[in-house]
Amino acid sequence: MVLDEPTAALDPYAEYGIYQNFSEITESKTLISISHRLSSSRMCDRILVLDEGRVAQEGAHEELVKDLDGKYYALWNAQAQYYDNFEPNTSNSIVG
Repeated sequence: MVLDEPTAALDPYAEYGIYQNFSEITESKTLISISHRLSSSRMCDRILVLDEGRVAQEGAHEELVKDLDGKYYALWNAQAQYYDNFEPNTSNSIVG
């Protein structure tokens, strides 16, 4: 499966509902997900960070976020401020 910005049109609550059930949706499939929202990258086994058309970093979320000088760390922290106070209402999830 190839997904290009799969949750771009969704609000954070709907996006949360999708990713809560993503392992069931993609079970036994290879998935390539292209996204600018790094919150969606947390569910990936392997992340490729592209910068100016080249692979700048590669690894799992937990590895990449520890590299304080890396592009992923900078982008993650720039976006994380928008999710710091996010508390999803799971009764409104669209999947599950």
